[in-house]
Amino acid sequence: MRVGAAAALLACVLALPVGATAPPPLEDPSELVVGVSMPVTGLQVGAVRGRSVVLAKGLEIDLARALAKRLGVPRVRFVHEPLFSTLVSGRPADWDLALAAITITPERARRVDFSKPYLTADQAVLMREGFTPVPTSIAALRGLQLCSERATTGARAIVDRIKPTRKPRLVANPSQLTYDLYSDRCDAIVFDAPVLGAARAAAPERYGPFAGPDRHARALRHRLPEGQPAPRERERGVERADSRRHPGAAAEALADHRRRDAPRAPLVASFRTG
Repeated sequence: MRVGAAAALLACVLALPVGATAPPPLEDPSELVVGVSMPVTGLQVGAVRGRSVVLAKGLEIDLARALAKRLGVPRVRFVHEPLFSTLVSGRPADWDLALAAITITPERARRVDFSKPYLTADQAVLMREGFTPVPTSIAALRGLQLCSERATTGARAIVDRIKPTRKPRLVANPSQLTYDLYSDRCDAIVFDAPVLGAARAAAPERYGPFAGPDRHARALRHRLPEGQPAPRERERGVERADSRRHPGAAAEALADHRRRDAPRAPLVASFRTG
């Protein structure tokens, strides 16, 4: 069972602004301001007060700190964007760059500049606890109450690929999504496989299995267009399997992108843009 647009591979990416003929400076050379959209289990979680992040942890938080170190910036400050879509809106923002699990699409690439992915993943379908029988085909998903986060690849996969007979429930963030599954508001949720995998690993008693021919499947892979080679295992020296465990390796590649590639993107609102 495959869910999603054929050519789209989900990746956690560094979002930079589109445009610029010179390396965009930081507003404060002593501080790297990073946009996030919490919470995302395993990637970025913590506590926020308004848009101020007072506590943060996760792979992307470690990656941001490692990136600042590679760039020679002594401090990192995180800014919370409650709406995920703000990160890729292209509108002026009060952060220097954003780290988030974002699918690179042509439409988004016209608004922001993406780094090379530091973690490639797929969409998955996670069932609620006690749901039987577990679906093994897309057709079996169509009559279920499906849920996803608004304006995400998962939401698009539900509409374009699964084509459900019931109106899908689209929520504001991944935390609400997993809560709705636990509270039986959803039969299944469609979302990024690493996030769902981390949520299920943290509390296996709250959720059912992953849907698919193999009930232990971690993800439902996208089809690549005929003749298109499989994604390379290495990009700029970052081995994807290792980047999950060693944020420093991914940070080195992202710092290299920031120094070499950012000058090719147009300057928007003193570089700080989403």
